[in-house]
Amino acid sequence: MALIDIFGVFGVDEVSVKEGESVTLHINPKEIQRADELLWFFNDETTFIAKIDIEVNKSSVPGNEDDERFRNKLKLDHQTGSLTISDVRSTNTGVYHLQISRRSGISDKRFNVTLSVTDQRSHWRITGPVLAVVLLLVLLGVSVIIYKHYRKIITPQCDINPHDTYYTCEPKTSNTTSSLSLNTECYKC
Repeated sequence: MALIDIFGVFGVDEVSVKEGESVTLHINPKEIQRADELLWFFNDETTFIAKIDIEVNKSSVPGNEDDERFRNKLKLDHQTGSLTISDVRSTNTGVYHLQISRRSGISDKRFNVTLSVTDQRSHWRITGPVLAVVLLLVLLGVSVIIYKHYRKIITPQCDINPHDTYYTCEPKTSNTTSSLSLNTECYKC
């Protein structure tokens, strides 16, 4: 019976990608130092989709040929161990599991790849303030128009009678004419 020392589970890195774009699952080069073998798995499957055998300096990507979901989509960087998935679709989303084998044990690194959804909130972060400014300008314009309209209705029309010290004021709201002295409201006309 062989005893294998599990010396690390690094956690799950969340990776979001837009549909149709490529994503590279990067690993820290220090994590693969003194490694004998790197195996990439998809979800909880037991068949690896990519492999680097460092001892014999050989890499293979059987996922490109054997798995329709990954046909010609996987690229393995032999130097870094990073895995690139091109033209990502929903069938390529899930947990990618990297198993790093060393003489001293096995460590794991996981990447949860998801499709990013167009975030309508980010659209509103831009258009919301612009829309608010436009609405404020429209409200300001309408307020000015309403103010001028009511000012004309409320402010009486004044005519100066050159033979007299009185003004004749004609309010727009009625057909009556009244004579006021210079000390009344008509002097504002």
